[in-house]
Amino acid sequence: PQPVKPSQQSQGFYSQSSNSAPKSSPIQTTGNGDPRVIPIKSLHPYFKNWTIAGRVTAKRPVKPYTSNKSPVSKSGTLFSFDLLDDQDGEVKITAFNEDCTRIEPLIQVGQVYQISGGTVRQSNPRYTSSNFPHEITVDKSTVIQLIEDNIAVPQIRAKFIPLDALLSVSVDEAVDVIGVLHSIGSVSIITTKKEGKELSKRDIEILDHTGFVLRVSLWGQDADSFDPPNIHSIIGIKSGRLNDYSGRSLSLSTNSQLLIDPQIPEADQLREWFNNQGQNTEIKYFPSTRVEIEAERKPLAAISEQGLGFKDDKKGDYLLATVFITTIYNNKDKGGSVTYSACPKCRKKLVEDGSGWRCEQCQASCEKPVLRCLLSGECKDFSAKQRFSMFDEVATNFLGLPTTEIDRLQKEDEQEFERVLEDRTFRLYSLKLSVKVDATRDDRPIKANAIKLTPVDFKSESRRMLEELQTMM
Repeated sequence: PQPVKPSQQSQGFYSQSSNSAPKSSPIQTTGNGDPRVIPIKSLHPYFKNWTIAGRVTAKRPVKPYTSNKSPVSKSGTLFSFDLLDDQDGEVKITAFNEDCTRIEPLIQVGQVYQISGGTVRQSNPRYTSSNFPHEITVDKSTVIQLIEDNIAVPQIRAKFIPLDALLSVSVDEAVDVIGVLHSIGSVSIITTKKEGKELSKRDIEILDHTGFVLRVSLWGQDADSFDPPNIHSIIGIKSGRLNDYSGRSLSLSTNSQLLIDPQIPEADQLREWFNNQGQNTEIKYFPSTRVEIEAERKPLAAISEQGLGFKDDKKGDYLLATVFITTIYNNKDKGGSVTYSACPKCRKKLVEDGSGWRCEQCQASCEKPVLRCLLSGECKDFSAKQRFSMFDEVATNFLGLPTTEIDRLQKEDEQEFERVLEDRTFRLYSLKLSVKVDATRDDRPIKANAIKLTPVDFKSESRRMLEELQTMM
């Protein structure tokens, strides 16, 4: 599918910004009136005897570390926090070992502090959510004082973008988003590949005014302790890492911030939208983008002659063939349909349990299932015939109709539905098949799924055949 560009309406939905604190002079008296206080943006490694003041917007838990950079390996504990001032300056501050033990109990998210002393150094963008090029390391000279909360600093400095804009953002970028809680998954335990440690994971979904639903993965303490006060709480995320596995999704890292019902203008606007019209918004899910799979051109007879699909890695085999589609089944003889209600998360078929829809894969109920299409049929080339299936995007592209229209035709206009199926048969197609054995059955039959199906372009196909003949001469 083509990327969907965010509309001007969605880009202008948030009328204010979360970092819209009142502006003042470049250097000013901040916090408790101490004239030594300078803006965070003025900090520099060569600037000595500095004092800054601001609100703690994020605090990360104490964790162990090991460093192999020096000739002698070092290990210990560290923690870090972010400080935001009224000049829109934000800096990450890290404390190690004894300083970690001394400083960590003093720091509370939301409180305002005056800080002086420490080492200012260049920051590593991989380990900070701030755009400021420097960070502070606490040392023995560092003095931290809790001061009166009389500075105009918001809870968070973020540049929230509408969810539909994620289609235009590069994978692995850090983004700020905010939305209404749409669903909460249960906690699962996974084992990390690198260290072999067990880690908690929980997936939640958020929705915004664009109608898009975004899956967000929470890890560790965030996953275990996630307990919003309302089923439709407002969830803000700063510096979530963008993924593209089965569609756009976010994953929180140690540098991410998770806010539940934050007291910011964007949250108020979203809450007003949801209460007035959001509950009736048409839900949209991010399309899945798949990497093009290479497949060798082979006749259909190669499936049985070469034993395709019996690989031990469970990935199966792929082949590309030029075929006629001879039959498309309507499933009428089985009392079924070519469409089915699916889970919006895992895309598996839902079952009705008397009170509504339920997904056995996710072990959760589903209020708003999505409609998917599954077609099966037979194809044939000069060497053999093969039964195959095609799912959703391949099936709807093959019929040239959206899933909702396919479902309507089969239920309300059977004659027209049959005409559509017949019109697509006995034509020449370029078919890319995924072939693997069905290990769940005793007879271990081969399953063939179409991953790409397009009408043959006779001009390019003739050119290909000529080139192949030339290599044989």
